[in-house]
Amino acid sequence: MITYETDPSPFFAANKTFCEAFENKLKTMNAECKGFCNSYGYEIESDFKKDNLNYSIKCQKYHNTQNGVMIPVDSHEYRGVEINITGLNDVFAVSAGHSAYQRMFISDAMRGNIPSPYFLKFNYSPEKAMESALIKTITNHKVSKLKLYKGKLTCKINMTSTDPADVLADIEKVIATWK
Repeated sequence: MITYETDPSPFFAANKTFCEAFENKLKTMNAECKGFCNSYGYEIESDFKKDNLNYSIKCQKYHNTQNGVMIPVDSHEYRGVEINITGLNDVFAVSAGHSAYQRMFISDAMRGNIPSPYFLKFNYSPEKAMESALIKTITNHKVSKLKLYKGKLTCKINMTSTDPADVLADIEKVIATWK
């Protein structure tokens, strides 16, 4: 259950609308949500099991301000989604994300397949269709970090999506080979 700290602010109304839409999408996947929502942001967490895999989704937005002594300083806002999936085959290791530095260490062939500044590394030779699906998922959802190691997949997206089912559907297409 999401706890709402009611406020007449338009920021609260926008955050509440987002949280309710996100919660409704997760309910269609038989997942329960917990967390909070107020004018400054929200944090929603959900854990559920599907196809012998354990899913954990955390969606958050927070807003912090800094004191400007002489010069006014703008506030900072963070929005993000973190998806963790455990129970995958621990033989595979994959690392992907948004980093121009890490991109320097991938092969020229891979550099031609994935747009800049993304990188993608495998500890095995994946099928071309699976590699293309993973690249499409990374670029479409603007994944900042994806890591599969010892049977645990961690995916961080530094923006929020109102449709977690859409993101999960794309990830599930890719992880089918890692089960």
